[in-house]
This record gives sequence, C-alpha cells and structure tokens, in this order.
Amino acid sequence: MSEEKKHKPQRNADGTFPAGVSGNPAGRPKGALGLTATVKGSMAKRAIEIRQVALMAQELGFDPKEVSVGEVIVQAGCVHAIKGNVAWFKEFIDRVDGKVTDKVEVQEDIIVRFVDPEDENNDNTGNGRGNDGDEDEAVFDEETG
Repeated sequence: MSEEKKHKPQRNADGTFPAGVSGNPAGRPKGALGLTATVKGSMAKRAIEIRQVALMAQELGFDPKEVSVGEVIVQAGCVHAIKGNVAWFKEFIDRVDGKVTDKVEVQEDIIVRFVDPEDENNDNTGNGRGNDGDEDEAVFDEETG
C-alpha cells in the first residue's frame, strides 16, 4: 500500500477537519463538474450539436437547429411517460431539479397507535387500559385508513 493511502488527515478534538484539510484528498478536483452540472450544461446545447439528439429532434418533428438538447429530452420523456414509462422521466427530473420534498407541519402533539383489528383484547386505544379522557388519542385502523 502506498504511503499516500496510509496517511489519514488529523481531525480536531470535535471530529472535524482543520481549515484547509480535506477528509477526501483524492476526491474530485476543485472546479471539476459533477454529473448534474454536466447534464445541465449539455441540455443547454443546440440539438444539432449532438448527432443522436438531432435525429431524435427530427423524429419528434423539431428543427434540430432551433431546439436545445433539454427540450428534446423533455419531449422524448413525455412520449415515454405517455407510453407508461414514467420511471425514467421521473429519475431524470429528480437528477436535474432535485427530488421533491414533502413538507409536514405539526401544530400539536398527536398520539397515534396502530391497532390490530383481529386482537380480541383490543379496546381501540392500543394500550389495553382504555382511554381515561385525559388525552386525545387517534386510533388508526390499517384496513380503513
């Protein structure tokens, strides 16, 4: 094993690396484009610049000199989605724009207990003791939602 691979950068007492020290010295060089940046850069090109994309643009009824690679990809993705292949198009959009995040706002504490509807000892509270009325409880039945 080379001396470079044996060397581990020293960390601060809190586990972080000192300023100017990388935890991945053999990683991507500064200024190098990642996959997403490369894809976005390619999408801005005119379709005529990439032979296969120019052919696809013509198949879709576009003038390759007038449309971008991104426009051709979106149109081709729409065709695939219409034919039922949504997964490829979703993956592409997630890569370019990032995955959509779900935002959940909690306004108060809610207790949810999952209840087995087949359990004969089930008192619909999930705790086997009954609800004494001191707290609001939501009972979720997996079959009815």
